[in-house]
Amino acid sequence: MDKEQLKKRLEEIKSRLPAWKPSSNGTPGLATMARNVSDSIIRNVGSVLEGNNLKVSDTQKQSRLNICNECSFFDKEQQRCKKCGCYMVAKTMLTAEKCPIGKW
Repeated sequence: MDKEQLKKRLEEIKSRLPAWKPSSNGTPGLATMARNVSDSIIRNVGSVLEGNNLKVSDTQKQSRLNICNECSFFDKEQQRCKKCGCYMVAKTMLTAEKCPIGKW
């Protein structure tokens, strides 16, 4: 399956997911987080296929985490973003990922 076929298939799956519904802890609902994960997979696979590194340097990862730690949407206890629902220890290490509100 090539990149375009994979992207098309994931779009089909995403279209069947239920509507966004926030969870009780303030993070996005399960359907939104599932969409975010599938989008992340597409971005990261595409980035690697284009010749980019999968991971950023440890310095850049730490810089991103420091920014998250100062953000009002960051849940320090869970180490998660309340905007996208991602576990930021993982998201901040991936080259193709971005902050959902544009901070990094």
